[in-house]
Amino acid sequence: MKSLACHQLLSSFVVLAALHAAEPAKNLAALQARPSPDWLTRGVMYQIWLRAFTPEGTLSAAT
Repeated sequence: MKSLACHQLLSSFVVLAALHAAEPAKNLAALQARPSPDWLTRGVMYQIWLRAFTPEGTLSAAT
């Protein structure tokens, strides 16, 4: 029973892959990009390694 389910799942993947390959390729370079939100364009991300700054290694110990 288990091998039958695996076989059916594998067959489904093969069929879906064949259908996907039959679609025409899109020229992604010609598409218009979505506008980015202001917070994303102007935002700054910070990354700290907590264990380097605190013995506890927690965010509450670093603040």
